Amino acid sequence: MQDFWDHFEELRRRFIRALVVCLFACIGAFFFKGFIFDDLLFAPLNNKFITYHWLCWFGNKFGIDGLCVGALPVNLMNTEIGGQFKWHLMATIVAGIVISFPYFVFQIWRFVQPALSSKEKKFLRGFSAITSGLFFLGILFGYYIVLPLTLAFLSNYTISPQIENHITLASYLSTTVFLPLTIGMVFELPLLVYFLSKIGFITSALMRKFRKHAFVLILIVAGIITPSTDVFSQLLVGLPLYVLFEISIWVAVRNEKSEALTSDM
Repeated sequence: MQDFWDHFEELRRRFIRALVVCLFACIGAFFFKGFIFDDLLFAPLNNKFITYHWLCWFGNKFGIDGLCVGALPVNLMNTEIGGQFKWHLMATIVAGIVISFPYFVFQIWRFVQPALSSKEKKFLRGFSAITSGLFFLGILFGYYIVLPLTLAFLSNYTISPQIENHITLASYLSTTVFLPLTIGMVFELPLLVYFLSKIGFITSALMRKFRKHAFVLILIVAGIITPSTDVFSQLLVGLPLYVLFEISIWVAVRNEKSEALTSDM
């Protein structure tokens, strides 16, 4: 039986391993500056970005006006002498975290696995793959759907024709770097619900009771994330988030059934 300090030492070792992998990932990402910035972070500024192409095709196909995105009037400028280098480092760190995320989750799984029962291990089979898959799916959803819709609306929004948009590098990159990352974390909702239901903090009955409220809240969040007036854009963001909520209810139900079977034995 391991005592507290044995567990602490095991956790420390696994954390250091994950940190070392993250460090190497950051170093590798540092040398791909052109790809990270020109091909990824600045790509949504081009109205030929694949998402804008899909939206325009969809709008033309089904007669929905306003889905074709024109030129994005964004002129980026750097106002700090070390601004470009700082954001190069910041983007490199975020890239390293994203790349090493599966290994980090794997280390967490290896740490908690000995404390789980055989049924819990069976239910959480593929934990690392599912957690990483949801995270990357959220990042892709944020990058290809949420981010382009947000940029297309905000860059063309104006309160007066006398005002030109001169966006600072920090303002633009803080959005393009952290918005997809945030959506990636939001996509971990089913796993969060599993652990909350495990400790009895939330139940499937409670989630069903507030299902309508959750749907309205998700639409509001979708409206904030994509502040566009067309319903299609809001649904494009809101529906996947609502599907995540329904999956979370299913996860809570499965966990409650598993707990009931365990208690009957």
